[in-house]
Amino acid sequence: ENNFFNLIFFFFKILKLSMKAKENYFDIYFIILLSLIKNESFFYQVYPKIILQDRFYINCSIKNFVFKKNGGKKTICCQYHIAESGICFYADFDILFSFGEEQNSIKKLKTFGSNVEKSIPVGSLQMESEYYNFKEYKQNLEDTDLLIIGINPSHAMQISKKVFDSYYIFLNWIVKFESLNPHIRITYKHHTNYKGDKIENEIFKNSKIKILKAGNTYQYLKKCKFVISNCSSMILEALSIEKNCFYVDPNNSLSTYFSYHEFDKNLVLDNYNDFNQKMLSSMKNGSQNKVNQDRICLNSKNVSENIYKNIKDLLEKF
Repeated sequence: ENNFFNLIFFFFKILKLSMKAKENYFDIYFIILLSLIKNESFFYQVYPKIILQDRFYINCSIKNFVFKKNGGKKTICCQYHIAESGICFYADFDILFSFGEEQNSIKKLKTFGSNVEKSIPVGSLQMESEYYNFKEYKQNLEDTDLLIIGINPSHAMQISKKVFDSYYIFLNWIVKFESLNPHIRITYKHHTNYKGDKIENEIFKNSKIKILKAGNTYQYLKKCKFVISNCSSMILEALSIEKNCFYVDPNNSLSTYFSYHEFDKNLVLDNYNDFNQKMLSSMKNGSQNKVNQDRICLNSKNVSENIYKNIKDLLEKF
């Protein structure tokens, strides 16, 4: 009976606050309530010591709280993306299985209010699956000199007008480069979420760049000499197989992606002259951009084994 009256009192309190603020706080309350019910029900029946999940930006603080309350020890997330500012806010987990040895990703997460204990380098789980172990079908891929890796337009381009404009400057640089170097074979492989873009179509309408939408992007890494992208995490992953690759960031517009990371200076090209010269010299001489590959991304052939060993070590400590 007391619980019933407490609940009624709480509902009226939310109603009062909602009316005062002219906001519907019931939406927030019901999200929290449903999460509590779901997780309390689950962890009442299941008693794991470790939770392993992908994508640190979709973890749930309520789930983590209930998990720990019921005897759970560690929540672990695998890195799937570069630590872009928009996905670093208020994540709540214990360990990040990171691409490489660098500590700037976890530093950035903490700076943006995330609660995370430490990172352990294992490589890229996506790279292991899509590059080394991909067997769904055999793609008939053509060799190319320059591979351009597309971004996820449903998120990346919506961050700010500055980022939006930078993306189209990047595309114009590619078209300009192709017009001056028609002998270089260029393939632009879009992200799987790409649904078409009138502005992009206009930019590319007179170019000979091969534009692709379907297929596994990771497999194209096997058929190219040189790789660039505006902000795809695949640049970091491609370094693990010693690909010559760069980020192209016109006018240093992509701080949301590159801040805190302290990438090697020659990994990011921020003006057209450097962009043009770096690509031409690398293709002519076959020279590699010199970076510490293990710091950025370990070789990802045995990521699952690395994850297994680290989890086994943790379990032995409990």
